[in-house]
Amino acid sequence: MTAPDPVPPILWHYTSLDALIGIVSSESIWASDVRCLNDATEFEYGRQITMKAIEAYEAASSGFREFAKPIAAGNYRQGIDFAFSMSERDDLLSQWRSYCSPVAGCSIGFDSNALSLAAWDDGKRNYRFTLIKCVYAEHEQTAMIDKVLASSYEVAQGFHPSRTGSFLSGGFGLAIPRMKHPSFQEECEWRLTQFRDQTPRDYKTPSDYDDPIEYRMGKSTIVPYVKIPLKPLPITEIKLGPCPHPELSEATVKSFLATHKLAAAVTHSRIPYRAW
Repeated sequence: MTAPDPVPPILWHYTSLDALIGIVSSESIWASDVRCLNDATEFEYGRQITMKAIEAYEAASSGFREFAKPIAAGNYRQGIDFAFSMSERDDLLSQWRSYCSPVAGCSIGFDSNALSLAAWDDGKRNYRFTLIKCVYAEHEQTAMIDKVLASSYEVAQGFHPSRTGSFLSGGFGLAIPRMKHPSFQEECEWRLTQFRDQTPRDYKTPSDYDDPIEYRMGKSTIVPYVKIPLKPLPITEIKLGPCPHPELSEATVKSFLATHKLAAAVTHSRIPYRAW
């Protein structure tokens, strides 16, 4: 069995200084509907890779492959996937350009272990967000799906064939959110993810979340999002993006962090990029 990917000690979220104010003041981060992220093929790319892997999977019967296809296509569930994106890399030019204000951006360094624990368990045994590493190479993506198919086919041939569908949906539900188009490989993304089931229910379960879906305006659409409370905030460092007044920006960010009793180092981007 392949060992899980080691989690970097710090994961970086590129954003604006205005967003930093919101995160620190509210002690929360926002996970957005993946359909509204900047990768236009988000999740659809993963489903296409999955369908291709199913077609090529010769270790199972054709009946099993036909059974798996609608599950891979997402017809088995009704809901929304949410994600909060971070990077392994703390100072990446493409990230400054894509996600930050040209003169007022920052990269927020989160203690990955503390962040994962806080986002996973809200203290009420409502297990919420899972930290995953994105996979960009198609052969690795296909290998993930092959493992799902192999374990599910064993179930289908074993003592509990009625559970085959749940094994497939669970496996696809873990694998597909990790798949990203190879053109985004430079981002080295990790993400906190959550699927919100919107199937009508007449009973209460941990899926009936206390924290509601909220809405904000994006660049061209309304974006659904959910808040992830983080108390205390697991922020270890703020890296300031390229800006025309680095010393003043550092001084005011440090003052802001001190006001909120947040002991995080403040450093600067090493990239000589000018957007002003």
